[in-house]
Amino acid sequence: MSAATIIPTARRERPAPLPNALAYRVDEVPRMGGPARTKLYELANAGKLKLVKVAGRTLVDGDSLRALLRDGT
Repeated sequence: MSAATIIPTARRERPAPLPNALAYRVDEVPRMGGPARTKLYELANAGKLKLVKVAGRTLVDGDSLRALLRDGT
């Protein structure tokens, strides 16, 4: 193998988030069956979903998401 050979590494799948988590990463919500990323931001701008910033990362508040999914409003 020469020094210029690039060997691709396997991408690790993250474990599924817990259903009662305090917060979720924006990319986790659609994988759980929730709204897509763009819709999450639309709902947040409309005041229907709470987003929080933690260490520079945007997270979806867990209680806010569960209420949205439960009530549908």
